[in-house]
Amino acid sequence: VAASMGLYGALLTAQGRMAEALEVLQTATEMATRIVGAASPLAIQDRLFLTEALTISGNLARARELAAQNLALTSERFGATGVLTLRVRLSLARIELEAGHADLAQSQFAALVEPLRQAGRPGQPLAAHALFGQGEALLALRRPAEAVAPLREAVALREQLLWA
Repeated sequence: VAASMGLYGALLTAQGRMAEALEVLQTATEMATRIVGAASPLAIQDRLFLTEALTISGNLARARELAAQNLALTSERFGATGVLTLRVRLSLARIELEAGHADLAQSQFAALVEPLRQAGRPGQPLAAHALFGQGEALLALRRPAEAVAPLREAVALREQLLWA
């Protein structure tokens, strides 16, 4: 149930139904934590979904808090180069970009690209996210010429892995 609720909450977030998403994701995260443990992949995933919803809704302080909790749990359980740990670091970079810290976000996104590439197939979609975030940060820094390469690579990866 917590897995389904997490996915449903992510869908609500994508639809912009933030109040509903936050309620569903908070419940899903609490349920997953209680039943399978805070460091379980399910609880981490639901916490990631909740972090993203909080980021989009502008509650960056709470999003940072949850992301920091997730980073501590994933680092301990999966190591610094584990795909789930790198995914959490992506959410932290996104929070910084949304907070207006484009320099910090750009360096965080850039630092994630190579480890995600090295993670093999599971890391490839996330590498595209990191490249896209890096491009967004460079655009926010008014460096559009530098943004072209990571954005072009992000599109190419997404087309290769998903669909054109």
